[in-house]
Amino acid sequence: MHVHLPNENYITYSAGANMVDVLSQTYLQRTMLTKWFATNLQNPDARNLTYPDFPTKWRWDDKSRSWLPRKSREKRIGRLYYVHPLAGDRYYLRMLLLIVKGAFSYECLRTYNNIVYPSFKEACKARGLLDDDKEWLSAFDEAATWASPNHLRQLFVTLLLYCQVSDEYEFFQKVWRLLADDIGYNFRKALNCPNYQMPDNELKEHLLDKLTTLFNKSGGNIEDFNLP
Repeated sequence: MHVHLPNENYITYSAGANMVDVLSQTYLQRTMLTKWFATNLQNPDARNLTYPDFPTKWRWDDKSRSWLPRKSREKRIGRLYYVHPLAGDRYYLRMLLLIVKGAFSYECLRTYNNIVYPSFKEACKARGLLDDDKEWLSAFDEAATWASPNHLRQLFVTLLLYCQVSDEYEFFQKVWRLLADDIGYNFRKALNCPNYQMPDNELKEHLLDKLTTLFNKSGGNIEDFNLP
């Protein structure tokens, strides 16, 4: 399920199409997200679901570009497309879509306790979603469901270099096993010893060596951060 900011949804068109004609088509404004807003506004029964939970009771009809009630009892789940933490407000929009039910508009998503916040990030902050590095831990938990350890290590380095991780040491302690998940396996394979269990202190040393290399390649220095 797509996550897009206002008027920034993706469109498809045929080669050679007249762009003025393409952009004038009102149906292009009917995306899964904008029609979720509209369905919530028009149907009170729809308002008890978040955007990713919406497919459990409603199905998307491509022809009419609208959400229709499911007739069968077969439950479906929705999955939001991954948004990188460096994507700015779109990343925080996605965070809100995971928890806010029955929103009528983007403004509704930015509203909390009757206060309309100027950005999705500010709305996330008001809801306590950014306390104690929750946003970065959430990004890790989700990425870990599909990403390789190497990808997670690169994500870790990116977050420390470009995002405001408040407690780098504590963050490392919470995610280091995910970052090192392939290291022990590779050693067991190289040693041809399937039962070998590398001690945690050695595992962390090898992990920190890999992170040092990634920091250097990214123009950073691991010594600038509060890591073990």
